[in-house]
Amino acid sequence: MRLLKLAWNDVRLTIKDRPSFFFMLIMPVGFMIIFGTLFSHSNEPSKMSLYVDNRDSGWLGAAFSEEIQKVEDFHFPSSEILARIEAGEDIKIRTLIIPSDFTEKVEAGEVVELTLRPVEKSDETYNLGAKTALYKAVISTLGTLIRMDEEETPETGEEKKTRFQDIYFRMASGRLITLKTRFAGQGAPTPSGFAQSIPGNLTVFVLMMTVIYGGVFLTEEKASGVLRRQAMLPFTRGELFVGKLLGRFAIALLQLGVLLIAGSFFPGISWGRSPLILAAVLLSYCFCCASLGLFYGCILRTTEQAGSIGWISTMFISALGGCWWPLELFPGWLKKFALILPPTWAMDGLHKIISWGETDFLSYLPNILVLLFMSFIFIFLGARFFRYE
Repeated sequence: MRLLKLAWNDVRLTIKDRPSFFFMLIMPVGFMIIFGTLFSHSNEPSKMSLYVDNRDSGWLGAAFSEEIQKVEDFHFPSSEILARIEAGEDIKIRTLIIPSDFTEKVEAGEVVELTLRPVEKSDETYNLGAKTALYKAVISTLGTLIRMDEEETPETGEEKKTRFQDIYFRMASGRLITLKTRFAGQGAPTPSGFAQSIPGNLTVFVLMMTVIYGGVFLTEEKASGVLRRQAMLPFTRGELFVGKLLGRFAIALLQLGVLLIAGSFFPGISWGRSPLILAAVLLSYCFCCASLGLFYGCILRTTEQAGSIGWISTMFISALGGCWWPLELFPGWLKKFALILPPTWAMDGLHKIISWGETDFLSYLPNILVLLFMSFIFIFLGARFFRYE
């Protein structure tokens, strides 16, 4: 009970501090909304720009050009842009060139090359996507031509084009093979939108406010003499230290509970099917934040130091820990460095719950154990530097 009274004193001071209500509750929810909206994207695949330069006057060039423009993966230039291109204006756009002898060579069974000209310095992902979409169109065209050979071949080019389009439509509408894809092994989609914003801001602000307020309150108590007066009470030095630790832990849990409830109202957010796993990950993270906040209060001497160093360091730690943007976007060496930071392990655990649907408790065990190990390091160092003034 004596330890709980010490802990409640820190919680009471935090609640009485009016700015804490804004920084601990209002601002995190605002950031969740802003960043979740800014970095969300549709589940629909991005369309790639493509201009078809058909230099072939034969029926197959025209038919192939028309079929390419039915591919849903591509975004084709407007009539205004098309007119400017045909007028000779140099417009930077990804271009497919159908050669002038396309129909002649295909009918003769000869090899013919299509040229895909990318935009200079364009995203290579889009170039690869365009190539893949074109491969699909080429394979479909070859299949249609094979079916045409099996049937009676029309005489004129226009009749051939009509027959080609008819067979192409029949083959497309009656698919023989359906391809289903899913992630396998370690593959997983990069979190984005609210799936990144909700856990990211929760992790950032629990760390930031616990560390800042934990450091500020303890340095203020040392400077004002409150801690010396508390030492006169029937507490051992260890009990006083543990009481302060529990107070910071309670503050982290209070903020965590509110943000969990707020995050549940955002679209597409699920806190998983195992409350035990969620609780284990978040409790270990809150305990780590509380330990770090107490450590700051033990080694820093003034409230100004606790406020400024706490703010700057937690922002830096959060950024490198994958809270502001997914860790998957980091270079390899930075990913390895991030493993020494608490938010890295918290974010990894939350992504497993929210984005990847992992249900095996053993897969979360490294996250929990590493966070607890970091906590005990901060506690050990904090106890060594814990002073009454």
